[in-house]
Amino acid sequence: MEIEIYSVSATTEKEKDQKNNHDIFLFEKDHIRTYLRLPREKQDFTKKEIVEMIAYLKENLLNEDPEQTRLQEWLKEQWMDKSYTNTRPTMIQIPAWVNKVKNWNQGWIPILFIKQRHSEWDHSLIELLHSYLEFDFFEVTISETMLMIVISNLELKIPYHQSIELEEFAYGLQAMIQNEWEEEIKIGLHYPIDQIEDLIKEGRQLLLDEKWVMRLWQQVDLLLPWTHQLERLIFSIPEDGLKLFKPLQWPNDPELNKTLEVFFEENLNMSETARRLYIHRNTLQYRLEKIKQATNLDVKKFEDAVIAKIIMMLNKDDGQNAQN
Repeated sequence: MEIEIYSVSATTEKEKDQKNNHDIFLFEKDHIRTYLRLPREKQDFTKKEIVEMIAYLKENLLNEDPEQTRLQEWLKEQWMDKSYTNTRPTMIQIPAWVNKVKNWNQGWIPILFIKQRHSEWDHSLIELLHSYLEFDFFEVTISETMLMIVISNLELKIPYHQSIELEEFAYGLQAMIQNEWEEEIKIGLHYPIDQIEDLIKEGRQLLLDEKWVMRLWQQVDLLLPWTHQLERLIFSIPEDGLKLFKPLQWPNDPELNKTLEVFFEENLNMSETARRLYIHRNTLQYRLEKIKQATNLDVKKFEDAVIAKIIMMLNKDDGQNAQN
């Protein structure tokens, strides 16, 4: 029998959205209400199921840390503040109790997990993360597609703003998820943070990233602080502004578009692009010339290459939206 315990801030819209008629109110503390969620189709319970339910309640409620729950709910509200954008940050008021819940000075790393399927996060994923990380961390469920975990850097000791160690940790975590978890999950993370204000700020940025990650799912691998800057910039522009980058004519030729993708991946290097595509350099030159004739963009020039990259990104976004 599947049952769940969850907590929400009292008398908020989020409580109304999350609660349904099958949930049983358990208790309220510090303006946090805790509910028991039962299967919707269940109306009668056997003695065995009641015993299982009591055992579940004991295990989860006795181990529940009210301050931790309060922190999780507060962070979620801060990260999902709709008045915030990456161009218009809001002033952050930190309650005194937040600074006492965790030792923020030891450094914490926010990690966002993103999945495409709209469904509740499986608790066994958290158990998998506990078995792999073996560090102090707490999780905050943002939505059915987003889960944030915040890991202590006390034992990890990843240097602040040093990319090598963070990249190694990130790729190790990603490889573990790919090997041990059946559903595809994208991961985004930031450098260690030792101020709660910065944790909120960078957590908000990760949530903003989710919008374009969903739109460019197949083209996104791992989100690191120094990667995907162009995507972040482009998708922060309003839709009307993005239309300026879309030409009336763009070659609907898979071969030419694949050539451009590899050309950009190889940093406009003609020799490496030709080698990867198993074609002669002259053939590559011919294809790039065809692109120039069709678009008036000479992608061997940096400025034109950037414009072409943006157009291809937006075209892929249109294709993804059409599929959805």
